[in-house]
Amino acid sequence: MLYMQQGRPTFSGEDVVTMDPKAVIKVEPSGEAKQEKEEEEEEEVEEEEDGGSETCTDSMELDDFVKIILLGAPGVGKTSIIQQFVWTSFDKEYYPTQRKHTYYPTIIRNETYYGLKITDLPCIPYFPIDSYMEWTDFRFYGLRQATAYILVFDLSKANIDSTFQYIKSMRDQILESRAKDIDKVTLMVVGNKLDLMPNLDQVLNKDLHKSSSNHQSLFTTVTSSLNGSQQRVLTPYETCRQNIINLVKKHWRCPYMECSAKYNYKLNLTFKDLMDTIEANCRRAAANKEAAGGARDRRRGGGLLTAFQGRNCDTGRSTEGDSGRNCHIL
Repeated sequence: MLYMQQGRPTFSGEDVVTMDPKAVIKVEPSGEAKQEKEEEEEEEVEEEEDGGSETCTDSMELDDFVKIILLGAPGVGKTSIIQQFVWTSFDKEYYPTQRKHTYYPTIIRNETYYGLKITDLPCIPYFPIDSYMEWTDFRFYGLRQATAYILVFDLSKANIDSTFQYIKSMRDQILESRAKDIDKVTLMVVGNKLDLMPNLDQVLNKDLHKSSSNHQSLFTTVTSSLNGSQQRVLTPYETCRQNIINLVKKHWRCPYMECSAKYNYKLNLTFKDLMDTIEANCRRAAANKEAAGGARDRRRGGGLLTAFQGRNCDTGRSTEGDSGRNCHIL
């Protein structure tokens, strides 16, 4: 693969600055410093009244977030998926991601608020096998600390096979790197650019048939069986796509979704399915640990990252180049 043949990246610096949210330093101002502090406090109050950048999540620990990382070959639309979901915006121009970007949207599930930490990264040539490789080659990326990985490939005819082979290799490396806690890791495969897929009308009609009533589905099944000899032969593209779906769903046992970031098609459903899978994996991991003799705090939903209740969902923390105030009901 072209992507896997690239050399290991080197970093001359890092834009991300981390800070302990619990660290509090009290300094007693005096004179001009005290006056400047009062003016800053007044400005902060005005920003809060106007819906400014001060947010409810600034006092939260990073462990309170559901950490999601998108991985995929260059140009598959990772950034577009995130920005369409977070900001409901789409940029027609393609700008390769050059550095790490982190987004902090808020979602509501079952009358509970959850904070997401969605990370968009440049294309990585490989997934680090251990903490040392992560520190030397992908410092501050947080690759091995994620709760979930969304593996994105391109559904367009020209790129479907090559971009899927990339995430297939990436999945194998994730399973090897995180073998010790793989039961807590969620993997989801997403095919983007559904709008560029050949025979799109047939795919959409198939989705409509799935949502039809039972008697209509039965009629369709009987008709198809009677006319089996007249069924159309699948094209090479359709065969490739069907093989991918079977591999992901039956062998990998991962959630699979096809979407269009350009038209905001099925993006909310994608993140809803992802959260459903994360919660199910957390409950299963808690049950396995309890069965092995280790008690887990049930109050936190078997390891699901803490939901922050009683918070204003109209705000969301932002970092340099990152998300603003967003709240989604899933």
